[in-house]
Amino acid sequence: MIDDSRTLAVRLGKAQIEAMFARQRVALLDDSAFLPMLEAVLTVYEDVLSDAAVAEELWERAFAVYDRLCKEAQPASTTTDNRKLMRSYLLGRRGSKRQSQPTGKRREKSAVPKTEKPKPSNPTQMCWTFGPDIPTEDFFEARSLDNMHNLYEAVDSFIFWMEQDRFLLWEAVVCREQDIPLTPRQKKVLRELLDFSDEDDEPIHYIDEVPRFSQPWHVILNAIVPRLLIEPYRTFDIHDDVTCDGWKRIVAVLREHGEGLSLPSDAQSAETVVPAELRHKLWLQFCFDALSGLGQDESLTLEDPQQQYRIGWFIDSLRESKDSVVFLHLTLESLGAMVLLPAKDQPLFIALMKERLGLHSNQEPIADAL
Repeated sequence: MIDDSRTLAVRLGKAQIEAMFARQRVALLDDSAFLPMLEAVLTVYEDVLSDAAVAEELWERAFAVYDRLCKEAQPASTTTDNRKLMRSYLLGRRGSKRQSQPTGKRREKSAVPKTEKPKPSNPTQMCWTFGPDIPTEDFFEARSLDNMHNLYEAVDSFIFWMEQDRFLLWEAVVCREQDIPLTPRQKKVLRELLDFSDEDDEPIHYIDEVPRFSQPWHVILNAIVPRLLIEPYRTFDIHDDVTCDGWKRIVAVLREHGEGLSLPSDAQSAETVVPAELRHKLWLQFCFDALSGLGQDESLTLEDPQQQYRIGWFIDSLRESKDSVVFLHLTLESLGAMVLLPAKDQPLFIALMKERLGLHSNQEPIADAL
């Protein structure tokens, strides 16, 4: 598409989005009726223009407008929650409607002739490599996680599939295909899927119209998590919600739903499939939220005594993440390379930390003082 045509298409699409939302203020349709109509319009743009960049730009505008209107109605709502709410009403690949049907109610069977089941080299270790007769789906749909909208979608989708035990279910299917004994949890989720009136060896290629992902769950996770790390963390920058709370949300769902999933040989739990250094840096980054905002406005400075409560909050967060402080051998000197404050706040930050923790130098281990 030439630049002029692309610019015109983007302008027209954005104008139509604004017009539809403006009309919605008057018509007051329920979101469950309005948003699928908006989705149909944007899907036409996507299909006709065949320009993925234009489609993403228009979808980003739609999410932004919906977020703005949600915050007008409920100021306490977050961008992450509003995006998730909008996605819950969509019917296509950007939504969760297609994923919300009861597991096992819609099981599709392939007409492809059966082939010999793949056998793993280790009879107790599943093989996540499939032949051409087994349909698979790219979890990221070839979209770059450098795009913040795509990163939001990836985190939300991973959490959704984990909450639905879909990764566990597909692992149970693969173990069944490869004659690997099932764990009790795998048996449970597979029992909920299977219609036992079918033949026992009937292949399962789709669950709720979605095939298995082309990569194991922990490979998908390790493609997402590094994108959440901000190095260095600048307190005076505005950070996206997904980078601020994405790791904590992922850990919560892993701890609740990760039991029974396959693990790489060097991992002891679902959480530890992520490399240790990255995990501890992300927990420390979560602590930096206490300092976030310093420098974003002239009034937000540690020179203001009313802002110095942040130091106590930060130290409390470090105590909660003491394992990470220990692992990273954190000192005030190394901390200064990880979190950047405005120039005028840096010496005051060091002085306040020394005073509150009883440190005598920038090279002393912080963990010993927590």
